[in-house]
Amino acid sequence: MKKISYIILALVLFLGIGGLAESSLAATINAVSCSYADVAEAVSSADSEDTVLVPPGSCAWSSTLSIAKGVSLIGAGSGNTKITAVANPLIRYAPTAATGALNYGLRISGFSFTLGANRGIALCGSTKYGSACESSNNMGAVAQTKIRINHNNFSGSDGPTIEIVGAFRGVVDNNIFTGFGTSQRAWGTGSGQDDWDAFGPLIYGTPDNMYFEDNTYNDVGGYMITDCAQGGRYVYRNNIISQSGDLYPIFDYHGGGASGAFSCFSGEIYGNQITTNGHGSNLLSHRGGKVIAFFNSLSGVSAGSGDIKIYTDACPLTDHYSDQLVQDSYYWINRRGVTGSLLDATITGDTCGYLVENSNFWTDDSSLNGTVGVSCGPLASRPAACVTGIGYWATNQSCSNLTGMVGINPASPIAGTLYKCTAPNTWTAYYNPYVYPHLLRTDCNNYPTLCDGDSTRPAAPTGLTVN
Repeated sequence: MKKISYIILALVLFLGIGGLAESSLAATINAVSCSYADVAEAVSSADSEDTVLVPPGSCAWSSTLSIAKGVSLIGAGSGNTKITAVANPLIRYAPTAATGALNYGLRISGFSFTLGANRGIALCGSTKYGSACESSNNMGAVAQTKIRINHNNFSGSDGPTIEIVGAFRGVVDNNIFTGFGTSQRAWGTGSGQDDWDAFGPLIYGTPDNMYFEDNTYNDVGGYMITDCAQGGRYVYRNNIISQSGDLYPIFDYHGGGASGAFSCFSGEIYGNQITTNGHGSNLLSHRGGKVIAFFNSLSGVSAGSGDIKIYTDACPLTDHYSDQLVQDSYYWINRRGVTGSLLDATITGDTCGYLVENSNFWTDDSSLNGTVGVSCGPLASRPAACVTGIGYWATNQSCSNLTGMVGINPASPIAGTLYKCTAPNTWTAYYNPYVYPHLLRTDCNNYPTLCDGDSTRPAAPTGLTVN
């Protein structure tokens, strides 16, 4: 009995010391005020994994807040800590090669940002002409996989609210974006070819992406919600978008070749609820790389609008030529409203003479005969015979009614498996959506400074006695 008690005592002491050691690794630093000088001083004094708390107040920043270490910058709430941008960009995160190699987490949360004509948050892993990262440091070859930007209000920008240049991965969630033309931008590295050389085969549905989820876009119009090029990538899921002007398109994927640029690498678009309010709209302009788009709802659009446009506007650069063209892409069950007609996916131009439906891309087919397109239904209804390349979305959810599956915090998050016919009459599981909500939001054991609370941590042991 005494031996068991000593073991328990040793375990308790070990856990206690371990907890102290863990807590000593990170500090909380309180900025004196929300002024640029006070916040910059607090950030400068912080080490990686520290938290900088910014108190309530209304402040104008005339200089860019530069961050080179992975810290958590936390305001007192979007209605309490209000920052007006005079600088462009307002915040630049540019890890050095040394800090980037350690892949610490970055979090920006709890602010209202009034941007005017300025850019918002620039994530800079390399230089890129025309971006907010032209003079940034180079973070090296290690992807930054623990980025979270959440629960902020962004308003009044003519430039990207969030600009990504380099291999940044994570989640942008529960923000409100109001009144933008181009809200976000995802670029690869400055050359683009570096990303294409390094990425290798694409696997959809992994955390190797930047996820935009559960955000609200109000009063948007002008050009697009987001675009991407130079080997960039992004996922938009479960967002609400309300238009106040035309969006041609809502989501854009650049092709390669134009101005010596490489195309976007990949994307996933699903579960978004879009209200056009009578304005012109196209869900997707797909010019390069691989994209899947499914279970999106556009209300207020008539037949012939809101559709998916597939085309090549310039032939890609020689390196990775075929990969940069539209390929291995699937679009299915994108509706006008939650129960309306399906959006069309059409080729609108092909400079390179490459695009062929059911060869480069596949879209809706309800015949279930296994010969063309993408079908939807229970797994038991999947046709036994299939032609190479076609898809089947196997799900127990409705394929005719998107109610409860679109918009922020959906009651029934989209669930299913896309099967791809990889050889005649051979079905292979090809895609499952990445876990929702994103793990950076919920896994407090592995991401304690990024998650919402710490409810997932194991409770301390109780009822132990030491003899």
